[in-house]
Amino acid sequence: MTDAETGKPIPQPESYQIDTDICMNCGLCVEYCPFDAIKMDHDFELSSYDRQNGAHIYDKEKLGKPVEYYAKIRPENFAREEAAKKAKAGAANPV
Repeated sequence: MTDAETGKPIPQPESYQIDTDICMNCGLCVEYCPFDAIKMDHDFELSSYDRQNGAHIYDKEKLGKPVEYYAKIRPENFAREEAAKKAKAGAANPV
């Protein structure tokens, strides 16, 4: 995949993973994500006794939460983002 304006390739990882043995839940990934694709909650109870077979490595499927969950924990941010999306869609498709 390449950027239409620059013609440069857009880097895309093969997989998205978070290793909870390394992650400190500091939220810096949320701050630096250029696509606003990462949302942090305060669910820090991810511990387990099983350290084998990648039990502490969370991939995209394990990390994913429904949009309704984000709307519930951050209602003001969610409403603001939805309004911005609707305004952008309305500007792109004028009637």
